[in-house]
Amino acid sequence: MSETSDQMERLVQGLSDKVLDELKKRVEPLVERAWAEIRQEIESNAASLREKNVHRAIDGPSGLFLHTCSLLLAGYRVILPLIKDQDKVLGIMSAAMSERLGEGIEAYLANRFEIIQDAPDRAFEKAKLNFKGIGEARFGRTFVYEQEDRSETEYTVSVRKCFFNEFFSENEAPEMTQRVFCIQDDIWMDELNNPKYSLKVSRSSIIAEGDDACSFHFSKATPES
Repeated sequence: MSETSDQMERLVQGLSDKVLDELKKRVEPLVERAWAEIRQEIESNAASLREKNVHRAIDGPSGLFLHTCSLLLAGYRVILPLIKDQDKVLGIMSAAMSERLGEGIEAYLANRFEIIQDAPDRAFEKAKLNFKGIGEARFGRTFVYEQEDRSETEYTVSVRKCFFNEFFSENEAPEMTQRVFCIQDDIWMDELNNPKYSLKVSRSSIIAEGDDACSFHFSKATPES
């Protein structure tokens, strides 16, 4: 095994362990079945989903997305019959994904947009430069971004192709896209709407709701006094 593939395998295993640990924390107190059995069934079903959807892994990022989405969908399908409450299970899946993002939101902004806490007032310029650019580099060819610069103080980025939406829609679980993945965007948008960033961001359309794109609108705000 090459060094690169070995690193990828460790990354994938680390992501799997984190997701499963978060699910265990939330599911184990609610069911009688032993978590070890639940985990084994999730991992087995996830492997089958990866095999069925292997054609979606066309580059490095989509390979990671395939692994994560297969694990989450397998978890959803295994846990739902045990708890018998779809809304509750979707909430569990969402919390398992969003908790770590919420706890490390400043690190996420630095990594995703290069927005740092030493210069929050530069958030507009950094997001304008990096939302599309870093997105294309990090998310690969299964995402398509378009950017429209309307003025020096306003622009829109539209995501017209999304791996997550296609994966869950075509695997008959479209509810997972919005409840588990789109909600992740709400976390960083809520943070960037903090006055210290001198930025306003909103989302006017969502692919998972049947729109042509997820459109994010950014505008420069008056600095916090």
